[in-house]
Amino acid sequence: ANRASALALALLARPHSCPLSRGAMESELDRRVAGFNRIIIIVSSIVAFSIFIAGVSSSGDETSTKHVQYKPTNVIFMLGDGFGPAEVTLARIVRGGSPLPQDPHLSGTVRTLSNSSWVTDSAAGITAYSCAHKTFNGAIGVDEYGVAIANLAEVAKKRGMAVGLVATSPISHATPAGFSAHVASRNDYEYIAAQQANSSIDLFIGGGAKWFVSRSDNVNLLDAMERKGYKTGTTLSDFDSLDSTPAIVLLADENMEYEIDRNPSTQPSVAEMAQKAIDVLSKHKGGFLLLIEGSRIDHGGHANDPQANAHDAIAFGEAFERAKAFVESHGDDSTLVSVADHETGGLGLGRDGQYKQKPEVLAAMRTSSIRAAERIRVRLAGMGWPTGSQDIADVVNEEMTGLTPNLTVSECNTHGIIAVSN
Repeated sequence: ANRASALALALLARPHSCPLSRGAMESELDRRVAGFNRIIIIVSSIVAFSIFIAGVSSSGDETSTKHVQYKPTNVIFMLGDGFGPAEVTLARIVRGGSPLPQDPHLSGTVRTLSNSSWVTDSAAGITAYSCAHKTFNGAIGVDEYGVAIANLAEVAKKRGMAVGLVATSPISHATPAGFSAHVASRNDYEYIAAQQANSSIDLFIGGGAKWFVSRSDNVNLLDAMERKGYKTGTTLSDFDSLDSTPAIVLLADENMEYEIDRNPSTQPSVAEMAQKAIDVLSKHKGGFLLLIEGSRIDHGGHANDPQANAHDAIAFGEAFERAKAFVESHGDDSTLVSVADHETGGLGLGRDGQYKQKPEVLAAMRTSSIRAAERIRVRLAGMGWPTGSQDIADVVNEEMTGLTPNLTVSECNTHGIIAVSN
């Protein structure tokens, strides 16, 4: 990588053979953060694209790179989960071929393998970013031996900065947990939530209320946080009235809705969540560190749901625009870093030798595949679960016509019928 790309990788992991003590880790992170410039973007798969601008000449010549050494007052760290190159391309296609807001800042590549696999998961991925250390898949905030290591949020708090976490997944999911917990298994949501409730993080906005209020230990963590001085909430009105920290607003029991399914009267967009967090945290005189995750890009990949994936990717771009506007309006005291941790789902933009795309179909979709499937299941259940392929095709066509104009099922193959029936 050229020097610009090397600087863009400042948050990436040290080799796993070079463990750092907590004190050394903080010193190392201090040194790296001092070298950040204004905007960095990384979009990932196993090999990812990175972006670095400000203090770099447009020629891209290594010898003409200018370094601006400073400690930013505000750091916004954005992560598109599962946001690989194919997902980026699909989002552009669904946008009618127009560039994403991040595109003008793209500048390099990065490998995302974990300590235990060529294919990282979100837990090991965020640990590399937040702790500058490679670890095994499933681990959050611990090294390859399971020993807790310092993260960026802890360093920021030590400096007197405010810290906020925004996610469209449960706030105890892997990525936000990477800034707020240390655990050997990302699946221990209740333990992660307990660590978050006992942390000094100033602001939480996301989903995942169940791991705070419907716990196996019968402890209501939101009540406990309220006793500590946190403002707590679970509704859109709670979100709208949020104007100070410490605060936690959990807007869904588990995941927030896909952007394509989101009801604006009950849930804000990721861009609105980002703006709210920036508005609240920027009141802190000591500066802030803010994590913003586009969580459900990844979920659309897991579900092989292209319309959900694309619309969440586009929504993440809108959040990027909000963050970029803030950074650009605050001179050299603010930094924006936007990355991805891996690709999800093996998205391909063609199949079976057919070099075709019909973006108008995805662009016209009004719901995610999972919501469409739920509607179809309800209809079929009401009919006593018919087994005839034409009966099933009729239901699918009726539902799909309402969800996507001029799109019907012209052919029902055996595998499709079995899948729908099951």
